[in-house]
Amino acid sequence: MRLSRLFPLVLTLGVFACTKKDSAAPTTPPTDATATATDSHEPAADPAHEHKFEGGVKSFHDVMAPLWHAAKDDARVTNTCAAVADLVAKAGAIEAEPMPAAATDAAAWKTRAADLTAATKGLETTCAGDRKDFDAAFTKAHEAFHGLIELAGEKHE
Repeated sequence: MRLSRLFPLVLTLGVFACTKKDSAAPTTPPTDATATATDSHEPAADPAHEHKFEGGVKSFHDVMAPLWHAAKDDARVTNTCAAVADLVAKAGAIEAEPMPAAATDAAAWKTRAADLTAATKGLETTCAGDRKDFDAAFTKAHEAFHGLIELAGEKHE
């Protein structure tokens, strides 16, 4: 009999505790590992980071983005240099495929695609050396990518 009287009290306290716990739960942003595993680096709810990339441009972005947005430390250099051959290959693939429909200037697209390949090869050379110019070389590759995607009407932070 005693349990039947305690049950409503225990149930009420349990519901209250769960509700209080959920509403007080801190919101913690995802770690780099979580962000990389789910979407390379971009919060899905952030419209500034939604793109309509396709083909080689998407493939390149998927490799470059988490590296670019990583903390500027030795791990970033190491990880980028480990991926640089892939970046070079993906830049070359962009050059080889047709210009996206959103781009309107074929000559400029071809030039900027070649600039991206050259910039990634420059990064590759830097990675193979003493890496003292890593930041400048990585920035050049990143800016070359921006120059390319802007021809297709994409803006990127």
